[in-house]
Order: sequence, then C-alpha cells, then structure tokens
Amino acid sequence: MHNPPLYPSSWLGPDEYDWSYIDTEARRVLAARPGMKLVLMLALDGAVWWDDAHPEAANVEMDVLYAKWDKNAPGVPDYLSPLWRRHMRELLRQLVAHVQTADWGESVIGYELFNGGTMDCNFKVPHSNPRAMADFRRMLTKKYASTAALQNAWNNPEVTLDSALLWTESFPPGLILEPANNQWFIDSKEWIANQFRMVFSDVAAILKEATHHRALVGARTGDFFGNYGWDAGTYAMEDSGWLPPLLADPNFDFFDVQEPYPGRQLGGGAGVPVLPPHALQQYGKTVFIQNDVRTHLSEPNVGYGRTPDLESTIQLQRRVFANALTYNMNPYLFQMEFGYNQPELLAEYRKQELILRAAATRDRSSVAETAIVLDPEMRLYLGADTKYSAPTRYFALFDFTKHAWQRAGASFDMIFLDQIESLPPYRVYVFYHTWRYTPKQLRTIRQKVLTNGQCAVFLWADGVISDEGTFSAKIVSELTGMKLQMSPEPSSWHMIAAKGVSGIAAGTEAGTLSKGNYDVTAAPDAADWEYEPSFRIEAGETTVPLAHRADGSLSAAMRREADYTVIYSASGNLTPPIFRLALERAGAFRYTDSSALLMMNRSYLAFHTDKDETIKLKIPTAQRLVNLFSGEEFTTSTVFEIPVRRNHTYVFERH
Repeated sequence: MHNPPLYPSSWLGPDEYDWSYIDTEARRVLAARPGMKLVLMLALDGAVWWDDAHPEAANVEMDVLYAKWDKNAPGVPDYLSPLWRRHMRELLRQLVAHVQTADWGESVIGYELFNGGTMDCNFKVPHSNPRAMADFRRMLTKKYASTAALQNAWNNPEVTLDSALLWTESFPPGLILEPANNQWFIDSKEWIANQFRMVFSDVAAILKEATHHRALVGARTGDFFGNYGWDAGTYAMEDSGWLPPLLADPNFDFFDVQEPYPGRQLGGGAGVPVLPPHALQQYGKTVFIQNDVRTHLSEPNVGYGRTPDLESTIQLQRRVFANALTYNMNPYLFQMEFGYNQPELLAEYRKQELILRAAATRDRSSVAETAIVLDPEMRLYLGADTKYSAPTRYFALFDFTKHAWQRAGASFDMIFLDQIESLPPYRVYVFYHTWRYTPKQLRTIRQKVLTNGQCAVFLWADGVISDEGTFSAKIVSELTGMKLQMSPEPSSWHMIAAKGVSGIAAGTEAGTLSKGNYDVTAAPDAADWEYEPSFRIEAGETTVPLAHRADGSLSAAMRREADYTVIYSASGNLTPPIFRLALERAGAFRYTDSSALLMMNRSYLAFHTDKDETIKLKIPTAQRLVNLFSGEEFTTSTVFEIPVRRNHTYVFERH
C-alpha cells in the first residue's frame, strides 16, 4: 500500500500499520454526506522495507519502471510469489478488521484494486524470475502434454517443456497474427495476461473471505476494446483487455473503466463503453464508468476531452451519464484536478445522482434486437503495427469503429460469441473482430444465426484464422455463401454504395466514418488508413452488390436466402447504411431516421446530436416521455417530434 505521490503509506513495517489517513478521509466524506456508502481504493504495491527484507520475492522489473515515475517509489513485490501472497493476506485481513471496527466502517460496501504508478492497475508481473518460469512451463505442459507437440506448435525443434522461455522480443509485426507462425508469442502473451489476472483474483478471494462475502470486490481494469492505439509500452503483455479469467471468477464483482478517450468531443463523438456491459451481466459482473472527462475548470492545456465552457461541460457530462444509465452501468466522478467546484456543475451532478438513485428501482434491461458479437480472446492475436505509431491503426480498429453504432436509429447489445447459444435470439447479429471460430461456435452460428428471418453481418477479417492457424477466406466464404478473395496487400476501407439497393443511397460512403468520428488531433488521416489482409468479393448470381471500391472491385454485398440474410463488408466499420439495411432485412424496429446518437433501455431513452434538428421518434408501444433535465413532458403516443440543439444531450424517462 504505497503511492507516496498521492497519499501516505499505511503499511510501515512488519505488523506495523498506520490507518490515520484513511480514517481522516472517510470521516471527512461522511461528515459532508452522512449515510454515504464507500468503496475503498487499494494500491497494493508493496513497500520499500518489504523488498529490502525479501529481495528473493521482489519485482525487479517493476521497481525499475517505478523509478522512472518516482525515484523514492521502488518497493514492488512479485505479486504471485508465495511469500507475498501470505503477507498480502495478512495485510488485507488487518485492513478489513480495522474497517469493520472503525466508527465509519459500516459505510464500506466494497474494495477496489488500484495498483500501479498512476493508479490504473498498470503494473507489471515478473516475466523471468524462477517462480515465473516454473509457472510458464507448467502451463505449457498442461496445454501440450509432450515436448513433440510443443515443438510442432512453436516451429522449434530445440525447445522442450523443461527449457521453454517466454517471448522477450518486440511484438511480431502484423495487425492480426497467424497462430501457425506466432504460437510462441501467443502462448507467452496468454500466460502473462493470466498471471496479471491472478493478482486480481488473489485480492478478491482474500477480501471475500475476510468480509464473509459481504463486500463487493473489483478493480480499475478492463480496456477490452479501447485504448489500444498508442505505443503498447511496458505493460503490453499484461494487456488489461484480457477478460476470461475474471469472467469466471466468482469472487470478482466489477470492472472499473474510463469513459473512452477517443470520442470525448461533443457531437461527432460517441461513448460506447470499452467493455460490453450486457455480456458481463451474464456472468454476474457489472461495470463502473470512471468519468475523468476534464471540465472547463481544468488547466487549459490538460486535454483528455476538456470542454471550453460551462454549457459544453454540462452537455458532455450528460452524455457520459446517459450512456451509463442506458447501458445499465454505474458512473462516478474521478476527482483529481479536473475541476468540478462550480455551483452550476454541482447542481448538475446532484440532479444526475437523484436520477440514478431513482433508476435503481426501475427496469433498465435491454430492448435491443441487434447483437454486436465479440470474441473475449480477440486481443490475444494482436501484433505490432509496422506502419503507424502513437497512434497505431489499432486506434481506429478498436476505438473509432464504435462511433457509428449509435447512429443507425436502433439499440444494440454487445455479447460474446459463446453467448449466442444461451441468450434469446436477436433479429440482427453483427460479428466484430471475431477472427477465429471454434467448430462449436460455427455450428451455433449456422443453427441460431442463419435462420428464422434473421440477418448476419460479417465485417473485414471475421473468421480469417483457419483451423490450421493460417489466414484464409474459406470460413467466412462458407458462412456468407459468397466467394471472397484475400490479399496480404493493404487496402483502404473506403467504398461507395451501389445503385438500386434499398436503404442505401447510391454514391453514399459506406465503408468509412465521417471525419467527426475520428480524433482529428491524434489521427487526422485515420479515415484513409489501409489494412491488411484485405478482401474482395467475387460477384455471383445470388450476390447483391452493395458497394465498390474506387477501382470498381466489389467490397460489400448481400445474399438473401429463404430463411435469412447475410451481409459481408470488407470494411471493419459498421457504418449506418450497412446497419440500417440489416435492420430492414431482419424486420427489426428502427426508432428514428436521425443520425443522432441513440441510447436506450426499457425505462430510459437518450439522444446526443451534432446538429440542430427535430428528431422524429417512433416506439413500438404507446408511452409517455419525460425529459429528466428540463421536466418537459410528451403525452402518450407511439410517435414523437423532439426538437434538439447541436451538441446537447437529452435524457427521457419512459412511462
């Protein structure tokens, strides 16, 4: 528990604790708001004295990194060493005992891990000490069983189960990696990510035991498909987007992720979270949204979405709030130096708090007829972008592509591949970066997606990794019934809509997003970036052309079967024209023709728009709408005309 730049240490030596700082802060908060419930943030980064006493269990790699931030900060353990695990258990039990006997202790409902130099759980687990090497080889033995199988997988006749080492070179080149040629790297990445996750699970298990399973436990982690576009840096192999171990952990309750950095601009941006809330809810997990969007009261050069004035600050804060409310997440303000101390802002936050409290008793379940299908293991196959850096093309691949999803006039859930089988059917399934399918997943897609009048949309490189671990267009060709040609040469996602296709105006840009959906400061030319592998469609009698590239090659098409429709687009962007066509083909309800951001669930509906307009809203069943910020009411109907202002957010309660 050591982060001197932000707060004093609580663990001073063996059996020596100083809880005065946390006592003072808890009492200060509760004096201002009696009855408030608290979640304590834990930075379990060890201590200098502990490292000095136990050098055999020190995390030398992390000590070196911490020294770059604060020369007085080294003192980080090997979080998975038996010695640290034993001492951490005692430390956490002492903390819980103090909390539960403190005069403020009954207010504490949870604990959250905030390790790392910037309190973002950006810590590093050891990669090379004897304990780590032994664990890595145990994983390989369990996976491959024999040295011969390992040698075959790694294409290395010299490696053995007793001598295998972790990958230590830079990331292999390639946006997506072929497992057949990169299994050594992929195994190393998976193992390190799992080690990283084991730290969270250790903390969760201890806290659950100490609190008799009465406290919530979570962590500041879960950038599943966001914030991958900058130089991967020193924690890349830990990869906080790696979810599987925590999804299955019964002791881990919640993920805490930031409001997405790209898209913080008003109007042209979006706030689709970097985690799929609906998918996580199936595992009993929830999402806390850390609203650290900088306000107009912040320093002028702070960035991070800083707004220029009070009105724009309020509207952007409302958009963050609307996303959290409608996706059934939990927003909170992350107070450091971002500037909230203004009467108008405090009144705004109080209003949001009251709305959120009332929402606790209302049905916030989904009304979506569209599922955006994700693979929880997709980041396992990522390599290094050799063409761009800071940001890389991953910035557009993960962050920017989400910015059009809310603009097609319909709501959507984000789910995982394996959840197709267990969840009720959707009208539209959009596959997003599902690069590799298991035989079972393919059977499920054929049985539950390609049926019953539904529409399936495949984008860019879905299904590109074959059973043999190499790139191939075979699988997606079979799923779509179209003949796809794959090329290793990069190609832009620009494409122009063909004539005569219902729902898409001829000549419409159908493959890339508008400039307003890109972070023009960080990546002004992102709309023109090229990606590899690239794909083209060979025209056939049953193939309906949807769009072409500038060279005339077919890049988006549709195939109608008696019982379902399939759309394939060589762009990784689910642009509104493609999305709207899929809704039409599947008979899914479309709430508006406006391109405003639409966020909704069973009890709430919200818009955020980049222009002055009157939104024509249709809903399936007559309801009354109440604007929760203005108090304006719209009488019961199935059709509404709602005047909206540019760069403003509107949140309605549905009755």
